[in-house]
Amino acid sequence: MPAATPTYATCEACWGSFQAAWTKEDHEGVASHFAETGTFTLYDQTAQKADVYTGRKEIAGFFERWIKKLKGEVGMKPRFYRCVENSEQGPGSIMFCWEAPGAGIQCASKSIIFNPNNEIHRKEVTVVTDAGFAY
Repeated sequence: MPAATPTYATCEACWGSFQAAWTKEDHEGVASHFAETGTFTLYDQTAQKADVYTGRKEIAGFFERWIKKLKGEVGMKPRFYRCVENSEQGPGSIMFCWEAPGAGIQCASKSIIFNPNNEIHRKEVTVVTDAGFAY
């Protein structure tokens, strides 16, 4: 049986498409980059609170709120980015560090793990926020 064709040619291609959906403020488009059973975890270090979303529907609901929180002039800018593609040695991954102080996020980091189809299998984000931050 031939190997399945990846959904995205590379992890980098998935990330680029994810960013394009984000720019369009398309929460369902953002969620479509996750595997059907993918997970998204957000941990707020300031509040010491974690939320886990599983599956595209829950993830889309989160991103509908998150995009609204982070759109506009909130000072969102990257600090660090590294992409490692899938290989025989293991799954692909992205590490991305950023900030959005105007939205109450002083710093954040995310780790994204991809499945063999270059879809997001797991995305874990840690944020340091202003007191009283809500999403």
